[in-house]
Amino acid sequence: MPQTKGRAAIAINEYLSYYNVRMNSLDIIAGQDVTIKIKPVHHVASERFKSLDVEKRNCLFHDEGNRNSMFNSYNFKACQFECRLSYAVGKAGCLPWDYVLPSGIESENVTMCVSESVSPVPGQMRESNLARFERAMNSNESLGNCSACMPNCEEVTYETQLVIFDLDVEDLCNEYGNWNTIDLAMRDWERTSSPTTHWFNELSIGNYKGRYKTYNLDHTTTVITYTNISFGLLTKEALAMCKHKYKYEVARLSVQILEPEVTQIKKDVRISFSDQLGVIGE
Repeated sequence: MPQTKGRAAIAINEYLSYYNVRMNSLDIIAGQDVTIKIKPVHHVASERFKSLDVEKRNCLFHDEGNRNSMFNSYNFKACQFECRLSYAVGKAGCLPWDYVLPSGIESENVTMCVSESVSPVPGQMRESNLARFERAMNSNESLGNCSACMPNCEEVTYETQLVIFDLDVEDLCNEYGNWNTIDLAMRDWERTSSPTTHWFNELSIGNYKGRYKTYNLDHTTTVITYTNISFGLLTKEALAMCKHKYKYEVARLSVQILEPEVTQIKKDVRISFSDQLGVIGE
């Protein structure tokens, strides 16, 4: 069975604004060299646009929205998150320990979500309430009652471009290359009990099978003294472990800003041609 590669989700957002890594996130997979190119866009509103009624502008400013919200200021994604959270809590009847209870739900009616599942029938599998919560939270149905969530009138958005290449593990884990890149992949290995566990497993079977020779257990001191050791392993094994880690556990990420200045888009009231003629006629 092939080993599963590590993954990470990255969300890019304005640092003072709400963000939700579940929405519009970028998926980074181990073994990749990823460059994210970012173009920030600042959406602002004119004074005339601000004077319009909510029904006409079809958006909300940060000081508007539900006063009983769990968030201090309004944000479209935050509103959707709170809406989805209320739906998921209602479906699962529980709330994970690291979530805040949404407004309108009584705490005494909600338990803490757990990953263990208990079935009244011995030997029968049953879905845990944590799994039910996650499934409800990620479902399309969770947005069904979020009609009160309106777009932001003013915000900063980020347009992104991804450039992805496979990491060259032969170059990164080259004995005659840059050992800093090898150290980057192997530092966690060396600083844990992994080297000790490795040597114990090898020596406990009565001999150590090196790359070129087989050493008896009695020759352990000779192996450790006279063999080139790196990161607690024979150097060739350390390089092989380095390649494995870059392929399955490590990704390299670079972020570039495409333009030195932020692009600004202003929302304003649309004026028809007849209205313009009327103003000129006056």
